[in-house]
Amino acid sequence: MTALRDWYLGRTSRERWLIALMLAIAVPLLLWAAIYRPLALSLEAARERHEQAVRNHGLVLARIAQLESARRPALGGAAASSSPLALRVTEAAAQAGVSLTANEPRGPSSAVITLAPAAPTAALRWLSQLERGGILVREFSITPQGNGTVAVAATVAQGGA
Repeated sequence: MTALRDWYLGRTSRERWLIALMLAIAVPLLLWAAIYRPLALSLEAARERHEQAVRNHGLVLARIAQLESARRPALGGAAASSSPLALRVTEAAAQAGVSLTANEPRGPSSAVITLAPAAPTAALRWLSQLERGGILVREFSITPQGNGTVAVAATVAQGGA
């Protein structure tokens, strides 16, 4: 450090002034090139990766919704409304893998159904799926079967009925 100071003091005042000016220009430039610019580029790359991840997430969610709607029975809509409610419930049970032991129509827009003993989560998930498809569950009762399954009896009605 002493050698550097001696070298600097050995210069003329004009040379010292030019060296100071050069350092005043070079130090900020070096800081910008060594610190700020790499950080700014990294931040921009991270933003681009994040935006791409958000777009991909949206595409995945849209594809999942597409697959679920294709897998879900067509319970709502004009074509479904034209078929009898009991038939629509039977088709929905078959597609969901739920067994019905009884499906008695009660007029054009209502039916009483009884599910074969099933896991409680599967039975309730299916009833929820019916409601999402436009078939309302008016009343239901759940009876434990002792072996971890339940029997479900429900009255269902056409949505809006």
